[in-house]
Amino acid sequence: MTNLATEIAQLKRRLAQVEKGQRLSHGASIEDAAIEVRDDTGSLRAIVGQQSDGTSGVNVVNGPPPPTPTDPTVQSALAALTVSWDGAFIDGAVAPLDWMRCEVHVGPTATFTPDQGTLRDTIETAQGGTVTIALPYTQWWVKLRSRSTAGTPGVASTGIAGTPRKAESPDLQAGSITADLLAVDALTGKTITGGIITGATVQTATAGSRIVLDTNHLAALDASNNLIAEFDPADSTGRCAFKTYDTRFGDKYYGALTAGDIRFGINGVTTSGTEGFVSYSSLGSNLFELLLSSGRQTINHQPGQINLYSSTATATDNSHIDLNAASTSITGLLAAGNIAWGTISVTTTAANTVGSATITGLNVKGTAFRPFVTASSGVPGTQLLGVTANNATSSGATVYVTRTNNTTITTNVYWFIVGI
Repeated sequence: MTNLATEIAQLKRRLAQVEKGQRLSHGASIEDAAIEVRDDTGSLRAIVGQQSDGTSGVNVVNGPPPPTPTDPTVQSALAALTVSWDGAFIDGAVAPLDWMRCEVHVGPTATFTPDQGTLRDTIETAQGGTVTIALPYTQWWVKLRSRSTAGTPGVASTGIAGTPRKAESPDLQAGSITADLLAVDALTGKTITGGIITGATVQTATAGSRIVLDTNHLAALDASNNLIAEFDPADSTGRCAFKTYDTRFGDKYYGALTAGDIRFGINGVTTSGTEGFVSYSSLGSNLFELLLSSGRQTINHQPGQINLYSSTATATDNSHIDLNAASTSITGLLAAGNIAWGTISVTTTAANTVGSATITGLNVKGTAFRPFVTASSGVPGTQLLGVTANNATSSGATVYVTRTNNTTITTNVYWFIVGI
């Protein structure tokens, strides 16, 4: 009975193998397995079915090297080489069924060895094709190499030399270059038009009189490389200023235009506290001040200064000027709207009788008025007893004269009226 049971089990196993073979021969599925394809030497050539990484498919392995492509045609292009392959192989070989692509390799010498670092492009069809490879302006060598679906590379073709072409006049016609980014080491030309130009230094020339824009300021230099003007976004005092310079007697004078101010000084001598300036400022309530200062001898000394005010009070028409100085000298005539002067003749007809005359037609500025008079006479106290004035207004005053003469006589009187 034991032998009979053993024989039945063996028959079942053999029958399962026969049925499995019949299913495969009629296109049945492979259950969680793979079929290995080997050549006549026993070398593995392909795996069909479940792969080692869990995927399913046909994996070709250990294939022979593909044939060598014919030499490429290499042509110079603008900053590049154009590489063409005609789809043929050395010795008239035919592309094998496991051929995958033609690799384009570029190297610095004719004897370079193609590797991953020299691969620049690929041609994906055995019918051939053309690729363009951007390169620096020097001589390069191009080789082609086939690769099979198994990943096996073939022998590379002979290196063919080529040099990228630099831009020439026909390449640079108006509108011929359009790009979001253009990177160059040097650019020489006459006109650059664009929205934004970013760089460390922009200048009109490398020497002589020129304008220079750098990361610190915009400067103008003369032929001797002296700074004669600059726009400084933050000078030594923290001001944003436009400055001009002039060297006289060994000192470098400057004038600086800042917000609301014009400053004057000497480099290395004056400071922000001692330089001269013209300054405009608001006092609030639509009141404004313009200040002219000579600058200080030292920080503790008072400068000569004029303050001009648009008004001294809100809604009043009373502009005002203050003059501040230790002393003031005027070499010409001094005239003011609140000062009037002149000469008037006063006639007396009898001794000790007061004669009078009225000054009219004036327009002296002020709210109160002070008259001052003196007679043109060589006999004061004997014949001319007195000269006075009163009733002073903006338009004039009355002048009085008393004499001892018994006859009619005219006295010239100098008058001076001040409005306060």
